[in-house]
Amino acid sequence: MAKDIKALHMKLRRTGPYSPWQNGNVERSHREDGKILYGRKVFTSEQELIRQVAKHEAGYNKTAKTGLNFKNPKQIVSEYFSMCNICVDN
Repeated sequence: MAKDIKALHMKLRRTGPYSPWQNGNVERSHREDGKILYGRKVFTSEQELIRQVAKHEAGYNKTAKTGLNFKNPKQIVSEYFSMCNICVDN
């Protein structure tokens, strides 16, 4: 993982859990995911949970975001990897 972070020119910073003053975007994302996934549904199996999370992620990654200049996360990632020499194994 550390090698991947260096390849993407990112710096890993550790923050305390449940500390929105340090990592507000992540905490906000977790809160919204919790409302959507866990607040409305009862999962009867782990497989059902995995399917619902995959469905939620697919929809989220296709939705345009104002912070990304009205592009969706999938477009941003595609543009990034088309402009650099980093190959990602799927």
